[in-house]
Amino acid sequence: MLTCIACFPSLLGHEYYLSLCDIEYNSDTSSLEITLKVFTDDLEEALYKQGTGRLYLGTNGEADDADEHVFNYIRSNVEIWVNEKEVTIENLGKEVDHDLTWCYVEVSGIKTINRVTVANTILMELFETQVNMVHVKVNNERKSLLLRHGTIKDTVEFN
Repeated sequence: MLTCIACFPSLLGHEYYLSLCDIEYNSDTSSLEITLKVFTDDLEEALYKQGTGRLYLGTNGEADDADEHVFNYIRSNVEIWVNEKEVTIENLGKEVDHDLTWCYVEVSGIKTINRVTVANTILMELFETQVNMVHVKVNNERKSLLLRHGTIKDTVEFN
């Protein structure tokens, strides 16, 4: 599961931009189940700056091609390698819940996992202080990565 959250004002009046990403290995289906949670307005702004026009996510006026644009954004900003082999992310869909957009993707055909590498640049083009935290869970063992400008890619290893 991959979760993204952005823009937390601090007690000092500064804004912090944080993305939380959860990736969970499902051994029954031999897949990585990934969920991204992104503030809708930030996601729309990132897509708009790429030239999509206004998508009006989660409204009655949502653009017909909104899902395609959202998935293309995810695919261009999240890369995953399992056991040093790049894997393909498949789109499962999205849900908009108030200010948050939940995006669901999956990687299938994963028989064993010893090493997971993730590159995540979601919202980094908008926010210089963007931090993307990634949690990877394999066989009840959870490890975390902290990605930001200068360190957009990192690896965790499992026994």
